[in-house]
Amino acid sequence: MSTDLKTITDEQLVYPKEKVLFIISAIFSSVIWIFLVVGTFGAGLIFIGLFALFFLILKQLFTARIKGFGIRVSENQYPAIHAQLKRISMAMNLSEIPTLYVLQMEGVLNAFAMNIFSRNFIVITTA
Repeated sequence: MSTDLKTITDEQLVYPKEKVLFIISAIFSSVIWIFLVVGTFGAGLIFIGLFALFFLILKQLFTARIKGFGIRVSENQYPAIHAQLKRISMAMNLSEIPTLYVLQMEGVLNAFAMNIFSRNFIVITTA
């Protein structure tokens, strides 16, 4: 495995048509939301609010599970993975190294990243 990583620019990480597709999806979503609010005489907003609250609570519970049952990667825990994380973070010009957890999930997922209230972290899983 090569130890040299070239610097990755933001342009390399973004799909070239991302802005156009975002505008199309924003317009489409806005039309759907307007029909939902008008069609239900505003009652849909109550369900949307309840769903958002439910989703927020589930996300916090999942974060608690990760932090409670996962192992936080550091220089003391999984030092080889931590060294790779530092190296890749520097190659990507990240302002700070993201927090990384290892979590036993019976092979359900391989890895994922989360952002909750400006707290960024990565989770890699084991079978």
